[in-house]
Amino acid sequence: MEIVVISNSFTSCNTTAKKSIVLSSETRKELAKQAKVTKEERRAQIDERHKYLISKLSDGIDLSEQQVEEAIISDDKFQLIEQFFAPNGLKKLLFFYQDVLQQTSNASLRSDGSTNSFLQKKLFLTMGSTENFTGICAFFLRMSDKVITTSNVCQEVNFGIFDCSNGNILQGLELFLSQIMIPALKSQQHWGAVKEGLKNSQIQDFLYSVDRFVDTLSSSRQNLEDRIQLAEVDIDTYVSNLQNPSDYITAGSNTEITEKLEEVLMIWIKQIRQVLVESEQMRREADDIGPSAELEHWKSRMSLFNSLLDDIKSSRVKKTLSILQAARSKTLKQWKELVITMF
Repeated sequence: MEIVVISNSFTSCNTTAKKSIVLSSETRKELAKQAKVTKEERRAQIDERHKYLISKLSDGIDLSEQQVEEAIISDDKFQLIEQFFAPNGLKKLLFFYQDVLQQTSNASLRSDGSTNSFLQKKLFLTMGSTENFTGICAFFLRMSDKVITTSNVCQEVNFGIFDCSNGNILQGLELFLSQIMIPALKSQQHWGAVKEGLKNSQIQDFLYSVDRFVDTLSSSRQNLEDRIQLAEVDIDTYVSNLQNPSDYITAGSNTEITEKLEEVLMIWIKQIRQVLVESEQMRREADDIGPSAELEHWKSRMSLFNSLLDDIKSSRVKKTLSILQAARSKTLKQWKELVITMF
């Protein structure tokens, strides 16, 4: 099995609104006719190279070969396939399979200017830089600059799947490396000029580094999932219109507002105390474990407290504290002591 490397070419971009145009039935029929002609021309171009791609996509994405073929010949970026096959052509060919906003075939403008639309899974070609990546990426990578022919496509083109259908790219990368790449590397028999193969110390160091990277990836993903945020409490009524110091003084002199915000602050204090207790409990349970677990504990604790610190610096918390400071609230003493304990 050849080793493939994925470059991080997936970037997000803001979608831009497009003006809806109402087409006459004659125009729609003409466009449909042209599209049908284009599809049939492309269908006639399909050879064993295309069938190889179609077969791999069908197996990897769980679509029939007919569905994959229809998606490919209907794609506006169909020419990318020919550019991929050409000598010194594209190094990669990417397909996304994910939910895409579709308009109904007889879409017409509503009174508010919008059209009837719905989400539907779609397989489409992409350069990887103009669409948000939210589903499955199927990729083909070239092994050389040779022209891709019907006789060498199986040897010169590698295929892989990168699944982020749950919306978690870190988890998708972790699974790809741990379940596909690392087992493939560890079963690799030939390492080029390195005759000793897996017995070579440099190869062993490399595999160890990859294992550690996956462990770090898993830890980072877990820390993000365990991110702590202060409870969302509806305080917009009290803090949204504050503009200058006099507004805070006025709010602080209002007993109803200060009592409500003191209740909110106590909720946050109890939440942070609970986090500290749980963190310390985990620390005690890990006392008899080695230095790796100790390091992991402190990394997790740092990530946890950093997420709390981000929330503490948020506008809603700062405004709450400023009003209570103007009111000379006694609950601020508990808050300050707690924050000192944390950091």
